Amino acid sequence: VSTQSTMGSFSFIDMISDKENPFKSWDATRLTEEIERNLNIVKEDAILERKREVDLASEQKFRKNMIRFVILFFDLSPAMRLTDLKPNRLALTISYIRNFVVEYFDKNPLSSLALGILAKGRAHILADFSTNAKSIFDALDKVDDSVGEISLQNGMEMALAAMADCPLYCNKEILLISSAAATNDPGDIFETIGKVEEAKITISVIGLSGKNHISGLISERTGGRYDVVQSEDHYMTVLLRHANPSQVVDEARAHMLVPIAFPQKKKEVHPFLCVCHSKLDYIHYICPRCHARNCEIPTSCAVCGITLASYPHLARIYRHLFQSSVFKLVQVQLEKRMPIEVEGNHKNGVENGNGVLQVMTEHELKGQNCEGCLKPILSSVQDMNQPHISQCQRCMNYFCLDCDIYIHDNLYKCPSCI
Repeated sequence: VSTQSTMGSFSFIDMISDKENPFKSWDATRLTEEIERNLNIVKEDAILERKREVDLASEQKFRKNMIRFVILFFDLSPAMRLTDLKPNRLALTISYIRNFVVEYFDKNPLSSLALGILAKGRAHILADFSTNAKSIFDALDKVDDSVGEISLQNGMEMALAAMADCPLYCNKEILLISSAAATNDPGDIFETIGKVEEAKITISVIGLSGKNHISGLISERTGGRYDVVQSEDHYMTVLLRHANPSQVVDEARAHMLVPIAFPQKKKEVHPFLCVCHSKLDYIHYICPRCHARNCEIPTSCAVCGITLASYPHLARIYRHLFQSSVFKLVQVQLEKRMPIEVEGNHKNGVENGNGVLQVMTEHELKGQNCEGCLKPILSSVQDMNQPHISQCQRCMNYFCLDCDIYIHDNLYKCPSCI
């Protein structure tokens, strides 16, 4: 909307964004402040939700899979062209898969990932199991725009064949990103679900079009989880959740010893064929058991089958062997605001052992600094609708929520406790 006056033309957007505009009305100022306040509330709620997930993960105690074989399927149904997720579901899915691949290999250095699609009633593997993110990215670049009905049964049959040669000690998983509301199968899909259960393959589903019965049944019977996407940010959150090491399903496999060899990296004068991809290259990793040339690690030797890795790979999985530091939320009472009414089921809080949320006043925290970023702890809560900070339950030091999330996502240990 634009307006013409004797002093020139201006738009409604200019009235909102330009503070020096003499035609800026009181209503426009109030609208701008309301938008900024709502955006801050949404951002704060997202941070608190992530904090609750971090607390839940740090309190849970279970065996984690260090070696995973995951097939990531996404469908090319006509619903993938919908624009409720910008720019459309397919473009956003491909973009988020790239982020997922990077996060997956960072948190699972000894694991493998394959990429597949469901389209025109068939299942196709675009990239075989690999520990190299580049092969997944190259496959994503080749995804065409063909659409058609999907078949979950064909996808599960394809996964069963691809995972038939996986080692006994690994955990086999399927992650399905589905936008279709139905599946068109050539046979009895319940028989195929039974085969997946016998093979101890976990199937998790991320639904872009709401929850449907058959996908929910598959995830429930195989021990997976079902998430329905609510927004772009929620989509990224639920997808990256599957990058974390999963819980061990078969306890018998958890006690198996895994032989690992440390190959020697060698640069040849002349190119040689690798045994894994039959490609000419100058740089190879020589298997210490059979002396075969492999072009990448970590991987399983294509000749003798032993797991090839390096010392840094083992060091990166070390962080998952121990429980993360436990931080608890502390609600801050600012002097300029009304007193906080603390209840046992507080929406944004965490209850302590007595069922009461811990509350501290601004006076008690005055002079305290965040032990992570070393900034005054009160500076991080001044603009929050529900002011919160975190406290390590071991060293009892305080952290802002940003440092808390960074510690649990990257460091895995409290820097003050080390």
